[in-house]
Amino acid sequence: MRHTLYSDGNREGIAWVIRSESGDSRQERAHPGAFAGKVGPVGARYIALHTGLFWGIGTFRIKRGDTLEIALDDGVMYGHLALGGEPPCGLARARAAFVGQLVAQRGLDVGYSLNSPQDNPARIGRPGAS
Repeated sequence: MRHTLYSDGNREGIAWVIRSESGDSRQERAHPGAFAGKVGPVGARYIALHTGLFWGIGTFRIKRGDTLEIALDDGVMYGHLALGGEPPCGLARARAAFVGQLVAQRGLDVGYSLNSPQDNPARIGRPGAS
């Protein structure tokens, strides 16, 4: 099955949408105590990506061997994840490593796209948020 994973985050929380043939699954969460009010917007978006992928696998929406497009609305994340550039911080490096592990363990066929922030259905806490 083919899926598109959108994610977003800010200092207060994270959100993600998994878009599949069967429809959209949207989740939004406050940061746990370890991150609440302590993580910046870029770090929060990496946490949202990792958590959204983990949730999608754990709820069996994303299954072994599925095709996954990770839709990003941040050029820094795109440069790091899709183009192999330097991570913006240690938190980004760690979360990207977890994403890579999940992708490898599940044999996912992953691609990346860079989209406009206005086209992100997971958008929270920024102008135009849903």
